[in-house]
Amino acid sequence: MVAAELQNLGFVEIHRGNADATERYFTEGEKIGPARDRYSSAMSIINKAVIAFLRGNRCESRTLLQRARSVFKEAGIAPGADDQFEIDWLHGQLEKNARD
Repeated sequence: MVAAELQNLGFVEIHRGNADATERYFTEGEKIGPARDRYSSAMSIINKAVIAFLRGNRCESRTLLQRARSVFKEAGIAPGADDQFEIDWLHGQLEKNARD
């Protein structure tokens, strides 16, 4: 439960553009509740993709996003609505930056 809340706080910081706080929350959450299933593994990859994006590593972010989507697809899992929102946001940001 605490790990999930730390992830949620990390997502709040994403939208504030605060990469350092985002990374701290995600890192602490993974220490408390490391990824033990395919869903958590995919979200851990999404977390890394977001941090890469915020740090200006667009290529790395795209690669990680694609990897996470593959994990979801191979496992036959659809992200929850809140997680899908973050995935869609990241995808939109990457697309926007690709056009600019």
